[in-house]
Amino acid sequence: GGGFYQFDDLRPGQYQLHIPVANFDPGQPLDGFVTCTGAGADEVSDQNVDENGQDLSVAGGISSNVFDLQSGAEPMGEDQSSYTGALTDADVNFTADFCFYPPTERVAVGNLVWIDDGGGGGVADNGILDGAEVGADGVSLALYRCGVQVGVGTPVSSTVTAGGGFYQFDTLVQGSYYVHVAPANFADGQPLARYISSTGQGADELSDQNADENGGDTLTVVGVSSNCFDLQPNSEVSAEDQSNYTGALDDDNVNFTADFGFVLLTERVAIGNLVWIDPNDNGIFEPNLGEAGLSGVTVELYAGEPLSGTLLLSTQTDPDGHYLFDDLPGGAYSVCIPNTEFGSGSLLIGATSSAPEGGDSARDDNVDENGQNTFSAAGICSTLLDARPNSEPSGEPDQALYTGAHDDDNVNMTVDFGFVRPVLSLGNLVWDDLNDDGLFNNGEQGIDGVLINLYMDFNTTGVVDPYEMFSPVLTTTTASGGLYLFTNLVPGIYVVELDPSNFDAGGPLVGYISSDDAIAGTVGDYEPAPSPDDTTGPQGNAIDNDDNGQSIASVIRSTEITLKLNQEPTGEVLDNDPATPDASENLTLDFGLYRPFGLGNRVWHDLNNNGQIDDGEPGLPNVQVSLFLADGQTQIDTLFTDANGYYRFDTLRAGSYVVENVENNFEPDREYSGALLGFRSSTI
Repeated sequence: GGGFYQFDDLRPGQYQLHIPVANFDPGQPLDGFVTCTGAGADEVSDQNVDENGQDLSVAGGISSNVFDLQSGAEPMGEDQSSYTGALTDADVNFTADFCFYPPTERVAVGNLVWIDDGGGGGVADNGILDGAEVGADGVSLALYRCGVQVGVGTPVSSTVTAGGGFYQFDTLVQGSYYVHVAPANFADGQPLARYISSTGQGADELSDQNADENGGDTLTVVGVSSNCFDLQPNSEVSAEDQSNYTGALDDDNVNFTADFGFVLLTERVAIGNLVWIDPNDNGIFEPNLGEAGLSGVTVELYAGEPLSGTLLLSTQTDPDGHYLFDDLPGGAYSVCIPNTEFGSGSLLIGATSSAPEGGDSARDDNVDENGQNTFSAAGICSTLLDARPNSEPSGEPDQALYTGAHDDDNVNMTVDFGFVRPVLSLGNLVWDDLNDDGLFNNGEQGIDGVLINLYMDFNTTGVVDPYEMFSPVLTTTTASGGLYLFTNLVPGIYVVELDPSNFDAGGPLVGYISSDDAIAGTVGDYEPAPSPDDTTGPQGNAIDNDDNGQSIASVIRSTEITLKLNQEPTGEVLDNDPATPDASENLTLDFGLYRPFGLGNRVWHDLNNNGQIDDGEPGLPNVQVSLFLADGQTQIDTLFTDANGYYRFDTLRAGSYVVENVENNFEPDREYSGALLGFRSSTI
């Protein structure tokens, strides 16, 4: 509609608007535009005199200043003709404007990809074009805005070196860019096969190719990137060699210093070592204490970082827990144990990485565990490994296990993963709470066959988030008198739930509700249920054998419970876990369920006054009926008969009650009066 936008129905608070960098990609609405100069710092001036986009590079996009939106306090009288919502003028701020323009001057970046081999009297691998070193033609390059990730975002442009290794990206909009040498260049048969970036990445953008090489030093099989270049009109380096520039821009609009030197790799590398169970969680492999490697664990090798790189290889640990990735080109790698190894039925179900997090590849497996302690989408991974020929650790103890052909200093046998298997458990009882007091007592019985779901706070926010409730981490079914148990749990925060299917037709809990639920209009000590983390229940009841389930929406579940090693309740009465140490098992999370009663039924016109409903006698609608306890004084509920004279009081506890046809039904000029005006009770 002419560039207008709106975010409607917001809560009061502080907000910031952002135009993502993707809008500036080729073919997108802001391709070729930059933000206008002079961002407005207030939120009152309207769009005719105030532009709010901050004057920053579009590397990550363009953001506004912060707007403090408050009810009834927004600017009045600004042009709101494009507003399509229902809020009042004082609740709408239509001053958050963004201005962009196509700059009149453009910029360019380039220059050379060469083989830094010391040819013709030069010095090899010094990052300087010297001697008779030559450029490399046919190398594919891509240009990205800084902040855009290779393989995720769209490049601004791409080109191929020619004429002696030269390249250029011309007529660019001002901004921050980096040049990327694509990974395909390093494949067998391609111009940079078995080459790596020269040593010594230039950190500035002023030195030319004779003394400054800008490719990243880290060996990589995901390509090589330059540092960022902030290209601005009339501000670029002058007098560098631009003899190969074929465009029409002025010297100070062209930066021809983005150079890449490469050195031939004649040797390859290998990465390996050990996955083991570390019961004492110290990150040290101690076979003298009975620690052993874990056989059959899947190990994956990624090019670069696991979340942005490429999965290259997969293997499994041998009978002693060792693994090996051999005959690799030098490069940046990550080793990961995938998340599938920690799922149900897997070797490492529930396990966590040993507490130490070694990042030093020079230390061997006896003193250094390399698995990072936080799960990622790729699992538990090592830090980024810079695998460089003739630079790997030597003399590590497990080097003797290497069966390949590479030299010791080309083999890294130090990338180890220690894991701690959990020793926590959680249970315990689902029972029929006959007296609905929230306590397991008076000969009450457990309910078998109940499906139980367990959910976990995986992202460690302190609560089990709604999206973490989409799929249980474990399920089980009650047995042996209503008992359930989840074992092999890690410390953390959990929620236990009675699966909704239990309440479906044919399920074990049809007709049941949570103990002490809203029975006959009241709520007792156990609804909402006490937290399973509490040391005592309501009225001083012990934590065990009380009801921890509560009705939440359409399901019955506990609130969050925190499990900690050696800090759980001891001495529980119903102990169905003989394996876990008492102080690491929590067998107090119980669910009391109650099957309530209903009471009704009908108010009717007894035409023949015989006290019985005969054929043809109609029900009387809209009659007010009240329910009392047996004392006739304590009112519990009131309702009206339906169109056929029927009524029903649901969810009642076992006991004696009085139903009253209230006085108002027989009296005129009273609220809800007249439904039984002129009637009297049938003769009985």
